[in-house]
Amino acid sequence: MSTAMPTVDVAVEASDAFSEAGLAGLLRPAPGLRIVARRRLGDGGVLVAALDRFSARELDRLRSAAPVPTVVVTDVVAETMASTPAAGGVVAVLSRTGVSTQRLVSAVLGAAGGAGNLESPAVIVDRHVSPDAPVTSRERTVLRLLADGLDTPGIAARLSYSERTVKNVIYELTRKLNLRSRAHAVAYALRAGLI
Repeated sequence: MSTAMPTVDVAVEASDAFSEAGLAGLLRPAPGLRIVARRRLGDGGVLVAALDRFSARELDRLRSAAPVPTVVVTDVVAETMASTPAAGGVVAVLSRTGVSTQRLVSAVLGAAGGAGNLESPAVIVDRHVSPDAPVTSRERTVLRLLADGLDTPGIAARLSYSERTVKNVIYELTRKLNLRSRAHAVAYALRAGLI
């Protein structure tokens, strides 16, 4: 006599349709998961929220709805949030750039199964999520290509940007991080785990 695995309802929320569709696409084929609208998410359901930056403001927004176990997929965790375990029902924080189907499904199933329940949560902060780094995903992409040895025209061609855009991204990055050169930017990014 086999016992059927219960279906877990999962709502996906993102600031842009592309991220929302991408995360839903990773989750949809997983056995035992069903994608539903946020308003249909009941007891036992899990919210997957894609955020550019996990901050106190975003946490307040997540708290404003009925608290459900939440898996955050983000590029940046604000420094103040790194020491706020499971605030507002957040039970896992995963890197947007490092998320895989297996990691995302595991986090969702763990959240649904009570790993990190709302009373005694266990936040998993992915080591690839940059705490309070002011580096955008566009800047990271340019840094990765610089680290791969591409020059400005090569990066522009690879990303379908103008050379001026690539130069502006590099200039802004070196200015805000107070770095001396492109080589210094790549070295900093490697040491800080940004790429």
